[in-house]
Amino acid sequence: MKLSANVSKEWSGTFDELKHKRDKLQEKLQRVIAEHAQADRQPEVEVERQKKRERRFQLQVERLNQFLQEQEPKYGSEGKEIQSNVVDNESVKMPSSHGVIQGYNAQALVDSKHQVILAAEAFSSQDHENIVPMLEGAKKNLRDIGKDETYFQGKQLTADSNYHSLKSLTVCKNEKIDAYIPDIQFRKRDPRFAEQERFKDGVHGRQRPEAKPDTFTAADFSFDAAKQVYLCPQGKELTCHARNQVNRYRTYDVYHAHPQDCAACPLRARCLSKPSASRRYLSVQAADQPPNLIDAMKAKIDTEQGKRIYARRLGIVEPVFSNICVQKHMDRFTLRTKPKVDIQWRLFALVHNIGKIHNYGLVH
Repeated sequence: MKLSANVSKEWSGTFDELKHKRDKLQEKLQRVIAEHAQADRQPEVEVERQKKRERRFQLQVERLNQFLQEQEPKYGSEGKEIQSNVVDNESVKMPSSHGVIQGYNAQALVDSKHQVILAAEAFSSQDHENIVPMLEGAKKNLRDIGKDETYFQGKQLTADSNYHSLKSLTVCKNEKIDAYIPDIQFRKRDPRFAEQERFKDGVHGRQRPEAKPDTFTAADFSFDAAKQVYLCPQGKELTCHARNQVNRYRTYDVYHAHPQDCAACPLRARCLSKPSASRRYLSVQAADQPPNLIDAMKAKIDTEQGKRIYARRLGIVEPVFSNICVQKHMDRFTLRTKPKVDIQWRLFALVHNIGKIHNYGLVH
């Protein structure tokens, strides 16, 4: 669950953006100082107002200067700089059901019988990076009450598609956990959700834009078995460039066209990835794919049993988040920095568990 931190998005940006903001504030400060000099003959109330504005801009410039001098830029998994926050640099910008927020990713591992929280932690990372620390946290808590390392073996684990990654599935396999973690396309394969596009929300619906309808896809290329080449929509040949190239977990054969064919092609705007590209490359999935956890999970989720088990997730974990957010009024973090935010989240998880013990502890 993504919750806002006790900070403003106004103070987020890359280092270049923050430097630009500082320069703009310095310009405002100079204008306010000039206005202040002219306002000496103004009424006392106006002079005090000018002093407050001047002090406010001065503090903001000092805060930005201090941050830029003491901190380093942050980089994401793809090596690109991501936005920092001047007030709480451990918080991150992330999409939520309420739009893009500056906050933390509050996680909870919940049991299905009584909705007791086995592990809770607040992260600055995306869901798919949190399976390992959440399982480790749950195992530590279970060791403290006398359970051994094999407690989770054979247990069912359901998580939404945000947790789907090769690393997450590998961890579950190594821990011998019966995991049900669908990929982001699983509903498109389910006929029950044929009309889901009608109900896209305003945040996630824009994250993965569809390819332009007039762009040629692999389906527009035909294979000539006799020559072992592919033919483009203009009838030009694409010869094999490389075989058995591994991209993540799949194996591909790569074909490419001759540069002279693409240079004068009237359809190059619909075929090439960008105007400066010299030739078209075509990646074709090899017929024989090595077994992998991603495809195995897709097949598992698409079964009737998989759909039934995964559907239970909503009634297990979401009421826990609703109880904490609505009934306990924990709808945003009031502290700053990850250690303090993490303590706040765990305290509310503890209060939730105390309620469960009160309701069910004596019975068992």
